[in-house]
This record gives sequence, structure tokens and C-alpha cells, in this order.
Amino acid sequence: SVLLISIAGLSIALALLNSVTDSEQTSVATIRSQQAQALASACIEEALQQINDSISFTGNDTLNFANGTCTYTVNNTGGTTREILASSTIDIFVRKVYVTIDMVNPNISVVSWQDVEGFGGGIAPPPADTTAPSQVIDLALSGATSNSLDLGWTAPGDDGNVGTATTYDIRYSTSVITAGNWASATQVTGEPSPSIAGSAESLTVAGLSQSTTYYFAMKTSDEVPNESGLSNVPSLATATGADVTAPAAITNLSLSSASGKSILLTWTAPGDDGNVGTATTYDIRYSTSVITAGNWASATQVTGEPTPLVAGTVQTMRVSGLDWNTTYYFAMQTSDEVPNTSTISNSPGLTTRSQASYLVINTATARSNAPTDNTQMINITLQNSATDPAESITISQMSAAWSSAGSRRLNTIRINGANYWTGTAAKGTLVPLSPVFVLAPSTIYPVTYLDYNNNIIGSNANVIRFIMSSGSMIDSSSFTITQ
Repeated sequence: SVLLISIAGLSIALALLNSVTDSEQTSVATIRSQQAQALASACIEEALQQINDSISFTGNDTLNFANGTCTYTVNNTGGTTREILASSTIDIFVRKVYVTIDMVNPNISVVSWQDVEGFGGGIAPPPADTTAPSQVIDLALSGATSNSLDLGWTAPGDDGNVGTATTYDIRYSTSVITAGNWASATQVTGEPSPSIAGSAESLTVAGLSQSTTYYFAMKTSDEVPNESGLSNVPSLATATGADVTAPAAITNLSLSSASGKSILLTWTAPGDDGNVGTATTYDIRYSTSVITAGNWASATQVTGEPTPLVAGTVQTMRVSGLDWNTTYYFAMQTSDEVPNTSTISNSPGLTTRSQASYLVINTATARSNAPTDNTQMINITLQNSATDPAESITISQMSAAWSSAGSRRLNTIRINGANYWTGTAAKGTLVPLSPVFVLAPSTIYPVTYLDYNNNIIGSNANVIRFIMSSGSMIDSSSFTITQ
């Protein structure tokens, strides 16, 4: 029942203190306990007087009497409700009183007045809060962008749907959230502090992936904390955002294994977005000067580039159709499906091999055509050491040199059974082959003979020079003619 009290000050309580005396019928312990109870009641009366004087009063005070002390505390528990906690001590005896009020104006309305025992001294705590906030039932999602969603809900209270809760715990997942998988869902950061029950709440969650369906749920806790049940679990997909991220620029393009007509390229694949994913196409170009953004358009584009592999994979390509003995610079760009195109890669350079570098001249068994007339040099072979079918080499000029002076002249050059030059040439004089002599890869050809105008037995320091159609030159090693 509700007790209505008018304030009468401390006179009643103090009178009770003074009226308790020793007697044969009452023990000292009983007297002291009764005095402590009266003192606690006196503190309650003083607190009620303070509230009557000022309805906004909260705080605490201590009253000292000749035979003991009492302490009271007044707490505002919301609106017109108050709680008073009083504790008194006489000798070793402690008594506590807990009073709750639900109206302070025009009259004080006391809801309960309880003696509380067994707390071991000090102000008695209020009754334990065991009521959790209500679960949110109207959590909703909206405002989808490519990386964010907007959340909205109605705030529950501290106790059910009354008061103000303390914290929100909001989580999301790409699958439906239940009590069983709540702990593994991703917790949002920066949740707002709860507003008073019934308030509209909102939050934008960013950092999400595009074109992905997300499920959200939440729980609410009070200060204990008592935790609400799991909210409803709405879902919504993020929007498909425009892809504006280009593949990363390749920085480790390298050149190696140059042949006369080709060079091997090696690089590490970038991704679709920077260094993530798989790009769509490569554009590889070459030039005889370093390639930059300024001359990229005029560089020669390669055909047959490989399809990009997943980011981080090492890729290679051999570029053919190049010229002999030429320095080439390469560069490349990578594009995704939009296409977003990377910036230009590094631009390394490498020189292809010359035709002369493939010509193998074997004079180890060179000799004269004795016993016929000793004027022809035989047993010399030529070989193209290239293995690429596209790398035939061509001899366009030759000369023969020897150590002795005098009237010796070169008259005929016959290779592989056919004459390629006939005339008179002095020592070291270059003569043109007609037609030029073409050597297929990996093939050995005999120099049928070099015909001179006199005997060549004993001739030493013989050197044959070959000029290739591309301009490169190679000399045989020096050799001596035996019979």
C-alpha cells in the first residue's frame, strides 16, 4: 500500500532513542539494536525533510549523536521517484533502512519502508536489476551503396521498453544470423549510445563489398549488463559499383635469351584491381629507343600476347620477327574488362644476335687438292648453328688472305657444288657472291673449293673472311695448307 507521510522532523525518532533504558527485562544488546533502528529512522526522517524543503534534493549527509551515528543517501531514480538509503551504528550494532518514493509534490508518497539486514555495514544497496532491455523487433536496412548500408530501429529501454539502455552490439554476416552463429558474425564499430526508449535510432555501416547480400542483427544491454534477446534479422544487397581501379603497372619486365630474330620477355602478372584478381588483356610493344608515355603510341605492337593469369603469376612470351643485331626496348600495359588500363611498365632493352655469330667455320682439316695440281683449297665446312627455322643466315661477300707475297690470286669460290664467284682477287680483297649463299639452320655445307692461280702447298696464316647480308663479319681462325 502507499503510505502518505507528513514531515515531523527528528523529534519522534529522538524521543525513541531517549526512551530506551536498561532494565532487568531487556538485555543491553536488544537495547542497542533498538537504538540503532531508531537512529536509522531518524536519518530517514531527516532525508524526508530535505526532500520536502527542496524537491530536487539529492545527496548524502551524516548525523552524529551522543550514542551513535547515522548516514543517509538520497538518489533520484527518474522523474518524481527517489530512493533513500540509511545506515546507523551504535557500538557494534548496525541497522539499515531502504525507502522508495514515487511522488514528492505536493505530498511525499512513500512506496516502501524496509529494514534491511545482513549487509555487514555501510549503506544498503538497492534491489538487484534483473530486467533486460526488450529485443529490437524493427531493425531495417536501406540506402544501399556499393560499400555501405543504412540501419534504422526503435530504441528499447533499460528495463524492457522503459528508461534508457546502455550499449548496442550490432553485427553482420553474409548468411542469416542466429543465436548459434552470433559470436562469429562481424561486429560493427562505432555503434551509437542508446537514446531513451521509443527514440528512432540510425547508423550507416561502411566498408562492405559491392554486389553482396548482408544480414544484420543486434542486441541491447543495460548497465548490469542484462542483455536483450536477438533482434529481427533483415538483409539487403549492396549496389554494384563502377570499377574504376586499373591493374597495377608491371615493374619487373625483363628480357633474355635473345636469338637473331627473337627475344624472350618475362614479367609478373598484376591483377584486375591493382595487384588483386585477374586482368583481361596485355598490350606489349617494342621500339629501337626507350619507350615512354610520350612515344608509346608509335611503338610497334606485338601480336599474340598471352591472356593474363591470376595476380602474382610469372608469365613469359617470346617475341619473334625482329631484325639481326639490333637493340630493342620493350614495354607493356595491362587492362581489365572495363577497360581500366595500367600505366606503362618499365622499358628494358636487349640486342639480338648477329648472323655472323651463328656461322661456324671449320678449317681443321683444310688441305690442297693434291695430287691433282695443288691449286685448290678443300675440306672446309660452314654451318648455321641457329635452331629457329626462321633464322637462316646469308653470306654476301668473302675474302681470302695468306701470308706469302707474290702473284698468288684467288680465282674461284665454289660452295656446296656451285660456283658463287669467279674472277681474280688479290690477298684480302672482298668479292661479292652471286647469288648470295643462304645457310639454313642446323645445316652443314661444304666449301667445295677455293681455286688459286698457283700452288698453295705450305701456305700459312690463311684467313677466310665472311660478310653477312646484315653487315656483320666473321673471320676463320688462321690455318696452314698441307698436301
